[in-house]
Amino acid sequence: MNRRICRCECLAAARLLQAHPSRRRPALRVGNVAQRLNMLKPLAIVAFVAAAFLAACSQQPAFTEQKLPSGRVVKIAGIGKMQFSAGDPALMLKYFSEVDFDKPAELKTEVEEIWQEFRKDADKGGFKAAIISANEMPHGMISSTRGWNFVYEKHADGTWALNEKK
Repeated sequence: MNRRICRCECLAAARLLQAHPSRRRPALRVGNVAQRLNMLKPLAIVAFVAAAFLAACSQQPAFTEQKLPSGRVVKIAGIGKMQFSAGDPALMLKYFSEVDFDKPAELKTEVEEIWQEFRKDADKGGFKAAIISANEMPHGMISSTRGWNFVYEKHADGTWALNEKK
């Protein structure tokens, strides 16, 4: 019983299916759209949080690499003017150190090398104080890092000295 269905029969069958109430799709009404959007909200929130989490995990802090005269490369996070409620402003350099923070003598040696270059900027800016902030490089989204601030003060005679008050 191989019977060919003519085009007219196909069109008639399609019209019947469209006309039958059980075959009809619900009309796209505002209520249906709002209901569907409400169902998608939790999924959109989860997708957004997952994307933000992945982006935060993969990002390293922003820094620029600066080569010192010795050849050592330091990662500078920023340089800026620090305003205090009392006293003169200071120039601050924040950088990420590769030195083990459990070895303060090595850290101080690195800072003194950085100071030889940074002092020029402090002098040009007319500052009376400068801060070098050594920080551990953060790893991962949630991390605990340590930092040391080395404060240099300019004396009346124009010389700079590290303030080693604890």
